[in-house]
Amino acid sequence: MRTDRSLDSIDLTKLTIFSMIFIFFMLVMVFFVALPVIDRYKQAVEINNEKDVNLAKIEQIYNENLATYENLNLQNKKALDSLKNSFNEMKFISLAGKYFSNLYLSRANIIDSDPRYIISQINLTATMKSPQNLYDFIMDSKNYDNLIKIDFPIEMSSKDDYIETSFMIKIYQER
Repeated sequence: MRTDRSLDSIDLTKLTIFSMIFIFFMLVMVFFVALPVIDRYKQAVEINNEKDVNLAKIEQIYNENLATYENLNLQNKKALDSLKNSFNEMKFISLAGKYFSNLYLSRANIIDSDPRYIISQINLTATMKSPQNLYDFIMDSKNYDNLIKIDFPIEMSSKDDYIETSFMIKIYQER
């Protein structure tokens, strides 16, 4: 059997020099190749952390606004549902007829039209026995099928045993 003698002829000085050159070359490669990659990675992590913080703030604001929106939506559900109904003149006359006599409604004129809503205006002229009828009409109009707004000024004048009144009513509808 032959014994391996390849390790007997090793020059330790050469081996040390070549090892030092190899280690030096590896360190140079690490400094010129790996460190810039690590630096870019740190910058990317920093940017990502900033974006995460911004996203958390935006989500917090969104959740607060969503809660406010849902709360307002619940509080104003009847008004929002009233926007979807179309205006029925005969039904409105029957409502107003409970409180007024000699009732006259002008034709509905569209005064403002944006892409989502139609705002119409009518003039109501009528007679009533007491101002309480007007107040009762205003209270009852809150439960009407449409979203209506009684506009000021309300003109009233006394004649014999009744009061003549005239005012504008705005009707809000969804397109």
